[in-house]
Amino acid sequence: MLTLQASLAPLDIVQADRFLAQYAEDPTLQPDPDWDESVIGLLNDPTVVKTMSADLKWTDTLGTAVITTAKITRVAVFKPAEVAWESAL
Repeated sequence: MLTLQASLAPLDIVQADRFLAQYAEDPTLQPDPDWDESVIGLLNDPTVVKTMSADLKWTDTLGTAVITTAKITRVAVFKPAEVAWESAL
């Protein structure tokens, strides 16, 4: 889910990729609090950040798909979780 949301903030993704490179040298650095929360969440998965940053065309295409299919995407992602939650009650 974070990847979908983060695809809407490609500049933040590029900055996060650069941050991770600098963070490897200086672990006292902190991420930019103005970045989208999903991008900050993806810092825990540097491979995803690096991949999204390296292929901005794909990231942008994903972001466009998220916007144009927001309702379908929301149902596809949340409906199974909702069903699982309800069955657990």
